[in-house]
Amino acid sequence: MRYITEIGDQSENWLVIDTANNNATVGVHESATLAALDAFKRERDSCQEDLLTLMQRQEDLLRQVQHKFAA
Repeated sequence: MRYITEIGDQSENWLVIDTANNNATVGVHESATLAALDAFKRERDSCQEDLLTLMQRQEDLLRQVQHKFAA
């Protein structure tokens, strides 16, 4: 998982941490539930972005192959 939650060191706030970005804090919440929902949404959104990137690369490769066979 890219996004995790943990309790803050100096407060009772819950943090959302981005493990793919040097453990940057990307969210601060008073509730563990809200932090978990935030992390879940961020995880889902990043997966969708990754899927779109992979689909675009696949289309680009397909165009390159079609172009080589057409030549």
